Amino acid sequence: MIYLVNDSFWISMTGLFIEYLLSTGWGQPAIGILSTVCDPAVRGTAISMFFFLISIFGVGCPYLYIAIQQHYGLDPLEEPKEFGILIACCTIIPCILAIPIFYIAGVKYSWHKYHEAMFMLDVWGEMEQFYEDEISKKRFYQMTGDPGEKANLSVSVDWKQMR
Repeated sequence: MIYLVNDSFWISMTGLFIEYLLSTGWGQPAIGILSTVCDPAVRGTAISMFFFLISIFGVGCPYLYIAIQQHYGLDPLEEPKEFGILIACCTIIPCILAIPIFYIAGVKYSWHKYHEAMFMLDVWGEMEQFYEDEISKKRFYQMTGDPGEKANLSVSVDWKQMR
C-alpha cells in the first residue's frame, strides 16, 4: 500500500502503520521462543546468532535492492509506479517465504510446551517414579560402587560373586 499508491497520503500512512504493526511484532516473541526452547548452554549463542542474522540481512538487503534497481534501470522520480512495484515485491516476497518457517517454529514450540505441560502434570506419576528409581540407584552405587565400573576391584569381585 505504501509503494503502490503514490497519490494518496492517507492510504500510504495506513500501509506504513500496517507494515510497522506486522514487522515489529514478531521480534520479541521470537526471542522468547529461542530462550524457552534452546538448551541453557547454547541459549546466548542462539540469541546472538538471531541478532547477527537480522543485522546482516538488514545491512545487505538494501544493497541488493539497489543492484536490482540499477539492473532494470528504474528511476524513482521518473517511474514511481514501477519502482513502487519493485519495492513492494522486495517486501512481500520475503514475508511470504517466512510464513512456513514461522509456522514450523510455532508447531515445534507448541509441541515443546505440550510435553513440558505433560511432564508437569504427570497424572500417573510415571516420570516421577522413573527419577526416584534413578536416584535410588545412584545412592546405592555411591555406597557400594557401580558394578559396571571396572576400576572398582572390590565391587567387581562382589558383583561376580553375587551373579
